[in-house]
Amino acid sequence: MHIRPSYVRGESKNRARRKNNIYLHDARRTINITYKMKKIYTLFAALLCLTAVSAKTIYLNPGGSSLWDQAGAVFFIHSWGAGDSDDMMSSIGDGIYSADIPDANSNLLFLRMKNGSTSVSWGDDLWNKTADLTLSGSYDLYTITGWGSDSKVCPGAWSEYASGSSSSCQDVYGLLVNGEYVAGQRNTLQHEWVEYMLRNVRLNAGDSVQLYDYCHDAAWADPFENGSYTFEIVNGKYVVAEAGTYDFYLKFLGYGNNKVYIAKHGVYNSAVPGQCEDVMMQAFYNESYNDNAPGCSEYGNTRWATLLPQAAEISSYFDLVWLPPSAQGDGMGYHPKNYGNQNSNWGTRQELEALIAAFHGADEDNPNTRVVADIVINHCQSSTGWIGFPTFDFGEFGTFQPDGSYICGNDEVNTDPASDAQGQATGPYDDGENWQGARDWAHDAPKVQEMFKAYLKWMRKVMKYDGFRYDKGDGFNNWHHDNYNKAAGPYIAFMECYSGTDEIQNRINGANGNLMGLDFDLKWHVFNAIAGWDYSHGRGDCIMSRGDGRHSVTFMESHDWFLRPDNENEFGGRGNSMTEVMKPRLLQCNAFLLSMPGVPCIFYPHWAKYKQFIKPMIEARKLAGVHSESGVWDEYSTPTGYQATVGGKYGYLILCLGDKCHGNFDGFEKKASYYSTCDGHDESYEIWVNRTAPLPTAIDNSTAMPQAIKFIENGQLFIRSGEKVYDLMGRRVK
Repeated sequence: MHIRPSYVRGESKNRARRKNNIYLHDARRTINITYKMKKIYTLFAALLCLTAVSAKTIYLNPGGSSLWDQAGAVFFIHSWGAGDSDDMMSSIGDGIYSADIPDANSNLLFLRMKNGSTSVSWGDDLWNKTADLTLSGSYDLYTITGWGSDSKVCPGAWSEYASGSSSSCQDVYGLLVNGEYVAGQRNTLQHEWVEYMLRNVRLNAGDSVQLYDYCHDAAWADPFENGSYTFEIVNGKYVVAEAGTYDFYLKFLGYGNNKVYIAKHGVYNSAVPGQCEDVMMQAFYNESYNDNAPGCSEYGNTRWATLLPQAAEISSYFDLVWLPPSAQGDGMGYHPKNYGNQNSNWGTRQELEALIAAFHGADEDNPNTRVVADIVINHCQSSTGWIGFPTFDFGEFGTFQPDGSYICGNDEVNTDPASDAQGQATGPYDDGENWQGARDWAHDAPKVQEMFKAYLKWMRKVMKYDGFRYDKGDGFNNWHHDNYNKAAGPYIAFMECYSGTDEIQNRINGANGNLMGLDFDLKWHVFNAIAGWDYSHGRGDCIMSRGDGRHSVTFMESHDWFLRPDNENEFGGRGNSMTEVMKPRLLQCNAFLLSMPGVPCIFYPHWAKYKQFIKPMIEARKLAGVHSESGVWDEYSTPTGYQATVGGKYGYLILCLGDKCHGNFDGFEKKASYYSTCDGHDESYEIWVNRTAPLPTAIDNSTAMPQAIKFIENGQLFIRSGEKVYDLMGRRVK
């Protein structure tokens, strides 16, 4: 281990000023003078005894729980130049630590000390350190990137800390309007691609607009995607032709691949709504068109005519309703036969149109509830033989007569001994997972793409669906989803992909981020753990918990498992999810769903049986303004209980599960709760809400609003927004 020989412990006097505490260290004693109103005179006298030293703030990102930020480690900066100084670092929230060092010192190193350390030690209390570092330019944030060859001297990288942000400044982008910076947003998605939504930017005719890299003071103009709303580019700037309020959807995919979408406010620009407050219902379950299906006697069927009289009540609580496949086909519709025929086992086309209209309400442009279509375009059941399809009639959008050239050349139709059409499938090979039992469409064929663009436009414009749920999202390359979404313009689009989080996120990336995914790992791991009385998983490892709630549709149960005799993945075990024994844990899971980021999807049977419990959960979420990208602070996660605080647009929500219930939170009101014990296990839940004045957590109008960050000080939770600090009551304290 390298030790700087010029430093002798005990010779220097250091000062660390953090938040409301001032620490004075020397070789003989440590005096802790705490800032309290009753002792302000004493503090003032102590401050007069100190020599004023100009200071600068330095930040450390310890690399999270996989690197330095574990085992209760304490961090220090040792700096030198004009004189040696040791400064303890304090958390400012979001995994970032800071300390002030003398302005004249430009050489430093970071030290990781054992839990409880109050001063620098170069002996056994020192766990790790960095090499000697030198400050340069505007760089002030150092991120630990590994353990190093001997794990004592750890490597890292410098960047610029964005005020109010836990990320390096290289992640801050925005707009220049007439040469002035008016709006920007830090990326919160940790992926190869990044994306931003700037809403409600008011522009006048003749304004010049440029994309802007805030941190590097760089502006440029990027090519527009074909078909997007465009401004004319003049001398590297976008020139506004018509005054109005605009939404900007910026996608940074790497050099040469950047894309920009601009639309009048409220016009389609993405199938992934940003900071989405919507709550969704899956309004069907396995074979629920059939009165003789399991569960129908208790929960009722979900045919169009049955749902219609429920539309008003459902719209009072749900912003989105996901309906089953409505094209003519076998059974539930997951083997469609004729996309242009909307008469199915769920009801007639006229009944479907009446149901969609009831959900929309009187103002179709601002629907009470948007309706999501279940889209099955990976495969299709032939009507006659192995390849025999009717004409697909999509009205003004075109008619199509598929033949073998529309089918993947490696489909089983060419090789199955029972096939009556061997060798007739001549389309491009399947670029995804094959689905046996039906013909797989060759999406790489341009005519297949044109057919499904027409179909989805027809579903949007004629059938009036608002969004899409794509069945078998791994059935073809996901760039097609992006292609189809751009053509049809759904409000929301998400896919089914029976895979782990890594693959789902890779497929979302493959769709250029213009697609969401059902968050399977959340169901498989976290909810199954709750079913077994174990809350130690917290949020687990899923899309939502990785900080990508924007792309996560969270759910607990679906038609693929509920009361299915051929599937073991039902919550609580086959046929057990809705029993009285499982009721408390089922309610806990729904409370979890409705308290967390992502777009929560509530299962119809749960609503049908337990709506009196689910309604106040939804009301609590709406009251706090919890949205798909809300921040979460996991306070406790043990086998017997879980507690988290979630930040919303209008306030804060606290979720308690198990033995973390039965407390009291000053300034919060309990909005939903249920208490139960079984075999010594506490199965309770509570949702508490504190509605504050809205904090600037989103960009609006022409003002750049910094991201709000939570931090803990003296056991109390605070919110930092830019240079301002608020308590949980919304009162400014700094």
